[in-house]
Amino acid sequence: MIGTGNNDRNVMQLIADKNRNSGIYSILVFIISLFVLVADANSSLIGTKLENGIVRELENECIEELSDIQSQNIDRRRMASEPEGTVEESLIVPFDPVIVNLSNSNARRYLKATINFEVKDLNSKSAVVKKGVQIKDRLISILSSRSLEDIEGVEGQQLLRNIIKDTVNVVLKMEDAVLQVYFTEFVVQ
Repeated sequence: MIGTGNNDRNVMQLIADKNRNSGIYSILVFIISLFVLVADANSSLIGTKLENGIVRELENECIEELSDIQSQNIDRRRMASEPEGTVEESLIVPFDPVIVNLSNSNARRYLKATINFEVKDLNSKSAVVKKGVQIKDRLISILSSRSLEDIEGVEGQQLLRNIIKDTVNVVLKMEDAVLQVYFTEFVVQ
């Protein structure tokens, strides 16, 4: 097969990095544990806060180093699992809050929702921004047609997310342009 040599090298590199980094990780965890034990013993014997502060500072540096190593490993794994030239990032498109009266509430209950869309690429983001007025109109129609019972609970909100996602994809005339709908504010009063 064409191109498998490059993937084999990526996999081999990942295995080597994992083995090397897991050893580093184990050593750093051991060092942190040792520093904490020594600091606790010394602080009880000597009673100085200076040594304790130094140990905590070293502990924080080690934790930061571990975090960097883990994020590098995640990046390497992601790059190795994706063929070259196909790295796509998700984009979040925020919308202004939408406030509507709920159906069957005699204008006594309203919903305030702030909605963000995760789109698959820059073309989708551009389409969402260009069709913002049409999308907001559909959001108002969808939300105002729901009763309190329709939007209560996790299941009600998930159903609402799916309806909104499908509707926005229809407005955009693009299949799966919107990957996910997020409510960053969802208040019923």
